[in-house]
Amino acid sequence: MWGSTDSARVSRSGNASASQGYANTGVHIGDVNLHTGAPVRTRYSQQIRRLAPAHLVGREAELAELAAFCSSPEAAGRYRWWRAPAWSGKSALMSWFVLNPPPGVRIVSFFITARLAGQSDRVAYVENVLEQLVTLLGQQMPGYLTESNREAHLLGLLEEAAEACAARGETLVLVIDGLDEDRSVTVGPQAHSIAATLPVSLPAGMRVVVAGRPDPPIPSDVPRHHPLRFPATTRRLAVSSAARAFRDDMKAELKQLLHGPETGRDLLGLLTAAGGGLTAQDIAELTGLAAWEVDDHFVTVTGRSFTRRDSHYRPGESVDVFLLAHEELQVTATEMLERHLGGYLERLHAWADGYRDRAWPEDTPEYLLRGYHRMLVANDDLDRVVELTTDKARQNRMLDLSGGDTAALAEISTAQAVLLGRAPVDLLALARLAVHRDCLTRRNSNIPVGLPAVWGLVGKPNRGVALAHSFTYLSEQCEAVALLAMAVAETGDPDRANELLDEAIATVGAMPEPYHASRALTQVACAAVHLGRFAEVPQLASLTLLGGARGALVQKVIETAAVAGVRGEDAQLLDFVAVTFAAWEDVGDLEEKVDLISSAVAQHPSLFGRDYVSGMLAAVEEQVRDVENADNRAYLLARVARGLIACGDREHAAELLGEAERHAIRVGPGLSWHRVPTYVAEGMIELGDRPGVRRVLDLAAVSTMRPHAHAFTSVVDMAGRAGFFDLLDDLVASYPTLFRASQVARLRIEHLLAHSTDFARAEQLAEAIADLDERDAAWRAIADAAAGHGRFDRAAAAMQSLGSAGGRSEGFTWLARVVAKAGNHPRAVELLRLAEVTARGSADVDRQVEVRASLARAAALSGAHLVANELFDHADKLLQVVERTQRRLMALPAFATAAGVVGRYDRVLARIDRDSDRSSRFRTLIAAVQGLRRTSAANGIEVLLRRAVEEARSDPQPETAATHLAELAEVAVEVGDRALALELVAQADRQPIRYRYSRKDVARAMAAVGNIERALALIDDIGESPERTHALAWITPLLARQADHDLVAKIVERTLETDELPAFESACLVEAKFVMGDAAGAAELLDRAEDAARQNLSTYSRSNELNALVRVAVDTGDLVKAEAIARSVDDRGGRASALLLVARAVEPVQARSLLGEAVVLSDDWLDCLDELARVSPEVVLSLIDEVELLS
Repeated sequence: MWGSTDSARVSRSGNASASQGYANTGVHIGDVNLHTGAPVRTRYSQQIRRLAPAHLVGREAELAELAAFCSSPEAAGRYRWWRAPAWSGKSALMSWFVLNPPPGVRIVSFFITARLAGQSDRVAYVENVLEQLVTLLGQQMPGYLTESNREAHLLGLLEEAAEACAARGETLVLVIDGLDEDRSVTVGPQAHSIAATLPVSLPAGMRVVVAGRPDPPIPSDVPRHHPLRFPATTRRLAVSSAARAFRDDMKAELKQLLHGPETGRDLLGLLTAAGGGLTAQDIAELTGLAAWEVDDHFVTVTGRSFTRRDSHYRPGESVDVFLLAHEELQVTATEMLERHLGGYLERLHAWADGYRDRAWPEDTPEYLLRGYHRMLVANDDLDRVVELTTDKARQNRMLDLSGGDTAALAEISTAQAVLLGRAPVDLLALARLAVHRDCLTRRNSNIPVGLPAVWGLVGKPNRGVALAHSFTYLSEQCEAVALLAMAVAETGDPDRANELLDEAIATVGAMPEPYHASRALTQVACAAVHLGRFAEVPQLASLTLLGGARGALVQKVIETAAVAGVRGEDAQLLDFVAVTFAAWEDVGDLEEKVDLISSAVAQHPSLFGRDYVSGMLAAVEEQVRDVENADNRAYLLARVARGLIACGDREHAAELLGEAERHAIRVGPGLSWHRVPTYVAEGMIELGDRPGVRRVLDLAAVSTMRPHAHAFTSVVDMAGRAGFFDLLDDLVASYPTLFRASQVARLRIEHLLAHSTDFARAEQLAEAIADLDERDAAWRAIADAAAGHGRFDRAAAAMQSLGSAGGRSEGFTWLARVVAKAGNHPRAVELLRLAEVTARGSADVDRQVEVRASLARAAALSGAHLVANELFDHADKLLQVVERTQRRLMALPAFATAAGVVGRYDRVLARIDRDSDRSSRFRTLIAAVQGLRRTSAANGIEVLLRRAVEEARSDPQPETAATHLAELAEVAVEVGDRALALELVAQADRQPIRYRYSRKDVARAMAAVGNIERALALIDDIGESPERTHALAWITPLLARQADHDLVAKIVERTLETDELPAFESACLVEAKFVMGDAAGAAELLDRAEDAARQNLSTYSRSNELNALVRVAVDTGDLVKAEAIARSVDDRGGRASALLLVARAVEPVQARSLLGEAVVLSDDWLDCLDELARVSPEVVLSLIDEVELLS
């Protein structure tokens, strides 16, 4: 209809025609690659071809109207909703239009139908439209989509596709048929309909065409300002006489099948009960017929009521699946078979049970891994839904078939959504599903983000894309795709590389807060430089916050530009750096500017030109000399000296280093004073001044403000690589806790391999290193050296010696890249497969400790003390095999809290002695105390408190000691030990503190013990600053309980005068007003604080602020307000935390629904355990069994 009369006819393509070299052979989306013009197909296009009529009769006027809507400039960015009752020909019209679009129109479509399992809800819509969009854009279908990233992908790609079409003078149109058949949850607070995914504002002039019946009404989750709610959007479709005639014929045939031979009745009954999706072989197994007999029936008269579809997972490779030919036939058949449908369902269940009993073998029918679950959901068979969804063997079979966990996670999300809509809420089912979701999400967490890029290097970019899409978080996907773009560019495929970079940039745009994903942004910016697209870098950089994140991005961009051969005269690079510096100056961030000049700009004089770099160093030195704080000024001068050394001005550098050293000697230590001598030492190493290095390191090491060993890590590394081993040996002997022998041993190995190939000796030395992290660093150095000499097997053996699965996977990935660049692709592929297997097969023992400790705590709170002790013993044993200190420290808080609740605080004392980090010991002890507070073990609290006091008092840093002593004083007040609290707060007050945050902590403790006068004096000493405002607000609730209310009222009013008072401070003031009896004032202030919090553009910060307001609303008894705020939090994890706060404040019966939502929304189901123990203790005991089965 749309082609000219002389256009070329395309064989086997119906009415498709070709003009100007392009032939439409099907659904345009996916049939036209906008980047290359090459025709490609999507599996969904085949489904639409089978849905469309052979001929469309009597719809010329409607087709013309659709064409006008798609091409008229007035319709840009608009919706059109065609409404008509059943059997009006809506689907025929829409499918014909999709297959025969007007010139210059690209169509993305989805036909909602419940007669084909898996094609009638939001998950199916997103999955199918995503496939079409990525095909249109020449990309790959994401292999791993989660509830948190699925729709972000969709919206980002819709915008990208619309813009790509507009750039070619074309229009993107989204067609959705059957909106009334959406089987998603469409009403209530848990609504998540397909309609709600449609953007309110359409990008780049795209249009949306929707078709459906007048009823049911628009889903409740569609915003009030959405175009679907506008009367002008609606267009009534006249009923088609051809459609009505077709209906009559099909219904007559249904009656013949029902009253005819048993075979036809069984075919109808099984397909109706299954919701479609069965193959001939499936039906053969269910009926006892041979597969050929089933096929024979489907090609005879009894098959006219049925249609075929491709296999979902293997389109074109596997046999077709069958379903009824029209949605209304499904409804009619269900009504006609009402008395017999239960029998057919039982046959399906028995069939599924047989495969389940065989642990879902390789020949499991696709229907049982896809359509069966959706049929169970449609039939509200929730017991079977939960059992099927939580079957680990089935999850693994789905992974084998699909290559990812997307389908399993989607089933979990669907099941949770349906369960939340039932009353009373089934907490056990929701919690079991949450446990399985957590396991599925975590099993790919150790895959290195750089691994997909190496697949690109070995000529398998599609596999790289699929793996990149398998990461859970958008930031990881973005980083992986950006790295892959750079790798593909290296293989000589710039077109594909640019497509990948386009995807990475689109993914950045889809992130709700891209500046939180600074690492991904940095990698995308570097990829843009690598591919010669520097003009896009400033916009990317603007998405990240000023400060360290932006500094890291700019530094990496400069390094990439140097490698890529960007010339110093390139104005874009110079302008970019200049704008960055100007932005930092606007906010007074001189330190970031100095760091960037010395660590990046000055390190590449050939990139910028020496005159330019020297001028920048001179200018920034002048600014540094105006810095008032002497410590900061000396530190920054040492940083400038490093830049001067890089530019060759060693004499002036020595002068600045000497000046900084003299300051360090003269002033003495402060909180961050040790930065001065360590940076001076690094500069002196570069100058070769060994005596100077020893002198300043001695000065830092003997300081009463002694830092931790990590403060000297970079200095020791520099000294070792400079060959200063005699100096290092002396430092290790003199200060063994600060200068670690293991680090020096690793540096000796690096030095050895830099001057020889004595790998046997190096490996012997590596085995002898006690520190696990340094030993791993030594093995990586050996692998690096071995690979550099082409000894790849030896390098692989060294990587195999790494102590963690994640480290080994990272190592194999790095080595695969080296091997690929050496041209040995088969060996690189072997290493890549080994990296994937290693990553997926790893078990994070620290997570197992956390899970079992949390379950032990919850079991104890549930009254199951024997079970709690068994779980705690298991956690204790696991903790002892967590070798790496950092991993062990991550698990300790949960372990310590559990120890307190279970009454095993002695285990905490035994475990903390294993680690030397004082701060970690202190935090662990506090966690144990908080756990014990929930029991009656007063003796244990006293023991742990006394030990924590010892740790605080022995801290050599006054600021830290004061903060810890103040915190302990508050804990002592809470547990009723007032004498200890007074003693501790007095000791905190005697510390020689200089910093505002420490005074604030001590002031709060003073208020807690009732010393109001001293508390206010400490706050006055802070001076006018945000810290002072925060401190005043922080203590107002305490003052309101103890002091003169007139005084408190004055403080509250003074604090309220602050511009843009943060929600945390406002929450404190709300509580103070409430304590003083001003309930109306408290409510008014809470409303103001809520309005202010909603203005925060950061989703994360906004969530935290609203949670603070929920907490104070709960504390002041306004539970209605608390729940309303909680439900308004747009961040899933933040909303879960807020709902938990409300749940804890109500009776168990009322808490169940709130807790159910929190379990579904929470980032970690462990966060809900304590409340589960209170509300439904039996759920906790059942979860223990579930976890053991999954282990």
